[in-house]
Amino acid sequence: MSLKKSPLFRIAAGVSFDIDEYCIEELRNLTNNIERHPFKNLVAVIYYSLKNSDSLKCLPSGLSNRLKELYINAITLDMRQRGWLENFIKNRLPEDIPIILMKGSANWGTLYSPEAPRTGCDIDLLVRDSDFERITDIMDLTAKKTILDESRIYTNRNAYEFAYVVEDYSISVEIHRRISYPFVGSVDYLSLFDNSVIHPYYKDERIRIMRPVERLMHTLIHSIKHADINAHEIVDSYLLIEKYKLNSYSIYETARKYGVSEYSILFLKKMFELVEGSDCDYGLDDYIEDTRIFSLAERVFDTLHSEEQRIGFRKRQLISLLLLDRMSDVYRFLNFYVGLRVRDTLLYRYPKIFGYFYEE
Repeated sequence: MSLKKSPLFRIAAGVSFDIDEYCIEELRNLTNNIERHPFKNLVAVIYYSLKNSDSLKCLPSGLSNRLKELYINAITLDMRQRGWLENFIKNRLPEDIPIILMKGSANWGTLYSPEAPRTGCDIDLLVRDSDFERITDIMDLTAKKTILDESRIYTNRNAYEFAYVVEDYSISVEIHRRISYPFVGSVDYLSLFDNSVIHPYYKDERIRIMRPVERLMHTLIHSIKHADINAHEIVDSYLLIEKYKLNSYSIYETARKYGVSEYSILFLKKMFELVEGSDCDYGLDDYIEDTRIFSLAERVFDTLHSEEQRIGFRKRQLISLLLLDRMSDVYRFLNFYVGLRVRDTLLYRYPKIFGYFYEE
């Protein structure tokens, strides 16, 4: 997503806003292009914010009615997703397996009111690597696994996440054993589970969420991996910092452990610029160790997230790796990724010869 300033950031984040012609134009653009709009997952939050601030009366009636319609659609999707999750927890999830809810599922009832959910395209669940096979076997019984490329045989067997379509609920679910590829961020999964807390809505020892600062780290790693920043990631991160009073020191020190310290500075500066309309650096500039290296990182960041993106997606993904703290991680990831593709090619083209070596 190109990071374009918009009053919708302020509305979604609960920051004071004005209903002027530009704001109405942005809201109308949202309603007219909902399926492709950057704020699609925030439409319920935006409508609820406008309603609570008594701002709907300032909008043309047709626009407010359309926003209400989209709000109801978002609530319906959220109810389907939560319905499946509650059924899965009650009837399918083994008593000895904890799961960490991620992204929208983690934010439901913590960052966002149940009456104004921040929706997502799927439900993301993280399980321990030792539990991954058991959970995916359970999912195979009730949902259809999604295979994007049949030729990537080795990758499809050993992926860090499996995606499923649950036709009974018309939703998608992703089961993760990692939050990203190896070496794209340094994640200690044992500590991640040990430090996780019970989700306040479910009140079940098995249903957990990451600590707030680690939820922020997940967003940073996800953003680097996809060479993109979504509008809802900006708002999620702002609300995480505001609600849990995360300070710049704790963010930076945690980001250093995760190998994304420079990126944390770049991301949060852009976040404050978009939401608050200021150049607030949140005190993170104090932690810049080498201004020349950071200046290069800024140029990479600005290239990736300029309003007019002229670089193809795959090239952006490769460039995005330069925002990791350690070049050694970049080399290790590229070596790992090339290895995956070599195995995929060998298994696809010469299954009889190499199938024995790469059995499941």
